[in-house]
This record gives sequence, C-alpha cells and structure tokens, in this order.
Amino acid sequence: MPCSPSSKKTRLVTRTTTRFGGLFLLTPSSSLPWLLIGTSLILAACGGGGGGGSPTKPSAPVASVTVTPSSATLGVGATAQLAAATKDAAGNLLAGRAVTWAGSPLAVATVSGTGLVTGVTGGSATITATSEGKSGTATITVQPSAAAADLFAVGAQASSGAIAVGAGGTILHYDGTWSLEASGTTNALYAIGRDAAGTPFVVGAGGTILAYDGSSWTPQTSGTTNTLYGLARAPGGTLVAVGAAGTILAYDGTSWSPQASGTTSTLYSVAQVPDAPNDLAAGARGTILYYNPTSWTAQTSGTTNDLFFVRALSATNVYALGAAGTALQYDGAKWTPLQTGGITVALRAADVVITETGAITDVFVVGDGGAIFHSSDGVRWSPQASGTANNLFSVAAVSGVDVFAVGALGTILHYDGRAWSKQR
Repeated sequence: MPCSPSSKKTRLVTRTTTRFGGLFLLTPSSSLPWLLIGTSLILAACGGGGGGGSPTKPSAPVASVTVTPSSATLGVGATAQLAAATKDAAGNLLAGRAVTWAGSPLAVATVSGTGLVTGVTGGSATITATSEGKSGTATITVQPSAAAADLFAVGAQASSGAIAVGAGGTILHYDGTWSLEASGTTNALYAIGRDAAGTPFVVGAGGTILAYDGSSWTPQTSGTTNTLYGLARAPGGTLVAVGAAGTILAYDGTSWSPQASGTTSTLYSVAQVPDAPNDLAAGARGTILYYNPTSWTAQTSGTTNDLFFVRALSATNVYALGAAGTALQYDGAKWTPLQTGGITVALRAADVVITETGAITDVFVVGDGGAIFHSSDGVRWSPQASGTANNLFSVAAVSGVDVFAVGALGTILHYDGRAWSKQR
C-alpha cells in the first residue's frame, strides 16, 4: 500500500540543490530511498521499508494432523519411522510446521522427537503427533520376544511352510530358519487351520481371528470376546472354531456366526470327520460334542478329565487326549479309554502320517514335561527323548522323518526319523 502523508512513519522531503544535467542532485544524508523527479527530489519512507509493496498473506492455521503409517507391528527393540502431515481446513499440506511427538504407555513403546518409535515390551501403544493444538495418532503393536513366548500350535503341509503361533500374538514362519511375522495383535494365538482354498487362519484370545492374504495377516470379525482355542475344517470346506464358555463359530467363507453348543464348558479342540459332514469338539471336564450336521449334541466320554485334543481319522476311528494321560477312542458308537502304559502327564496333541493308500505309518503324541510318544500302529507306544523338560503343546508331521513339535518358552523341536533336535 502506498505511503500516506498521515502515517506517523512517513516523511516527505523536497530539496533543491545545484543543477546538474537537467536534474538537481542531492547526496542523501540517510539511508532512506530517494528519487529525482524533474528539479525536485522526493524522499519517502514507510515503516519497515519497501514502499508500495503488498503485505505478506497470513499463514493458514493447522486444521488436522495425519500420522503415517497409522498402525505398525514391532518386535521388542525394533524401530519404525512415523511421519506427520499437517494440513489446513481445505486439506492443503502445510510445510514447515513444528510437530511434537508423544507416546503412551512408554513402557510398551517410546518415540523420539523425529517420530522414530522403538518397541520396549509386548503390548499396544498410542503415538501422538501434535501441531498447533491439532493431533493425529498411530497405533503401535509390540510383540514380545519370540524366543521366550510360549508356542501353542504348529501346522505344516510342507517343511518349508511350517507355521507356529503362540503367546503375545507370536507368529513364526519356517523356510529353513524360523522368522517372526507381524500379526498385528498381542493376544495369544492358540490354533492354526486352513480353509478349502488353502488359506491359513489362526485363532486366539479375545475372539481373535486372523487370515493370511498371501502377504500379511488381517483380522476378521468374530463377534465374540471369548478366547478361541480350536480351529478345524467344517463340512463344505469352510471352518469352525471353538473356545471358552462353549463358544462355537462357523465360517461360511465370508463371515463368522455363532452356533449353539448346549454347554458352557470350555472347548479346547475341534476336528472334522474325513469324508463326512460331521465335526467333533472336546473340552473341559470330559466334554465331547458331535455335529450331525445340523446341530451339536453331547456325547458320553466316560471321563471328567479335561480333554485338550481331538482328531478324527474316520467316522469310526476318532481319538481324544487330555489331562493325566487320558486317551480315548471312538468307534462310531461309543468312547473307550485306551491303555497308555502308566502315562500320567497331560497329553496335549497328536499327529499322524498317512500314506496315499490311507495306511497309518506313524503316530506322534506330545505332552507336558517334554513328553513325546511314538507308535507305528496306534497300539504299541514308545517314549522318545525330546531333550527338553518344557511342556509341548502341539505337533505336526509332514512325514515320518520330518516332524515339528512346539511348546513352552518358545521351544521348537524337529524329528528327522532318528532323533529329536532343538531348533529354538
């Protein structure tokens, strides 16, 4: 805006001096701008200098802050760099705005002044970026050290594709070595299954259900907060999950829905009957349920011991394992206890090796105190040296010479047909 004579900072000076070349010349005695017009020199100054320029347009205030990525999963001691974008009310980016970072709880993850997040211990933390009173957040999931996390399940269709899951949302993948995968949760994971298309699923505490899309694990809505302990193929190639308080969920390929179990007992395991539209579930206090395939009905197990595992080899050959060395067999009509040769430890899981002709060549059973038992016929059993006293919770046999077992404190064992060795 031009200077105004009324401005307190405006000075107008006209001075005539010695004529020189048609102009009057004045050597200014100050640093004010000067101008020679005709025979007069006009000296003017506006506050701050600059004369007739326009003032700087006021900067737009920050209206929103967006943090990217909005979520991340870290291991203990691992880091992730977050970025904060400041925008005005119209959504335009505002560069150069000051941003402060904060995290809570700091016991789970810390954040530097530049947005670098470091995992401290297992859990979930919120990282907040603030600029000019506006904030944005990111959720950080820190998975506990996989080396110490209990492993509750292992699945393997081939040695190079084995998966183990456990406490703190731990998911490990084997491709010659075991590596940690981001699960996006700190809930314990208890079971692994695959649908008819081969897609891996895992279930766990708080109703957690995750599916693998080929590159990452994504959560699915279960509709329950009850812990899910078991997962198996259901009639039609879909899935069924079981858990605390008699929870049974059926998956139709798109969503999960509850099914009436008729019990409030915790269900620890579920199994599909091959070549039949039936499933069986086993659980606390000797609970056994049978799906017929329109509803679940209770069966008499003959025991009050907790049953941790059920596996159906056919409609007339089903096995259940449980506390205090409990082992039961179902022949299609009734459950009968098996002689286990004085075994008193909890038996947690089993797997079998079946040839292309349907013949069973190997059966492996694992349990508490590092117990492993092997049979070639399902009748005569022999203990195998595991090399650990840790409880073993799951076993997966690719073949008779390629078997994995997992358990407490991150234990992973492998059997090569001759002996068990510790991989972790």
